[in-house]
Amino acid sequence: MPLGGKLDIATNTYVLNAICLRLQVNPENKNEFQGLSAERGFADFIFAHLVLHIVVINFIG
Repeated sequence: MPLGGKLDIATNTYVLNAICLRLQVNPENKNEFQGLSAERGFADFIFAHLVLHIVVINFIG
């Protein structure tokens, strides 16, 4: 797979993380995420982005 294809996958992962954060923080979805606070959702979002940054930077070199 060329470099452009892998970066496209990384971009899609960023978008998916943002969508998951919005789902967790939305007050209308409180009953689906009863055990998670908005702060926990944001912390998960930041952690996933840091891991993805490390993977992409490691891959690019």
